[in-house]
Amino acid sequence: MAKVVYTRTKRALNDIGRMAVSRIRRFLTQEGHPPHGNPSQATGATGRSTNYAIQQSGDVYKMGISSRSRGGYQILNIIDKGRSKGGPSNAPPYDEILEWMRAKGIRGTRKNPKANAIGIAQGIAANGVRPRNVFDKALNPERPKWEEKIQVAIGKDIDTYVDENMPKQNRKG
Repeated sequence: MAKVVYTRTKRALNDIGRMAVSRIRRFLTQEGHPPHGNPSQATGATGRSTNYAIQQSGDVYKMGISSRSRGGYQILNIIDKGRSKGGPSNAPPYDEILEWMRAKGIRGTRKNPKANAIGIAQGIAANGVRPRNVFDKALNPERPKWEEKIQVAIGKDIDTYVDENMPKQNRKG
């Protein structure tokens, strides 16, 4: 017996993936925090690296969203969930802080930029970083529409399968 081909479902998932990435990128660039604008949007690298992938295992499809990684952690997940406070081992690399400071135009109070970056990294290690809830804020408003789009696509794929594989005299309705 033939299997259901989920052509419309795959197309719907790809459309939703593109829209989700677009909404996340927009969120990262538009959500500003004084005095230096959006703290997570300095160079734009995280937004540019954000992408989606559809994974299939049998008849199960999953969509994942990812971004660039540093030290085994996806930066987008750190922005989303925050960073817990801890000791010096929880400090982000100072060279990344230095890059962020340059991109934001932050000079700091010390003459040596590296010393300023180390101070900020130590502050992050001591105090953590609050979560930004990127996924909830950027994606939840669209979720009901996306769920409906997937349901409609699955329904159409099943209708196509029935039309192509079941004799009309065996159908009810």
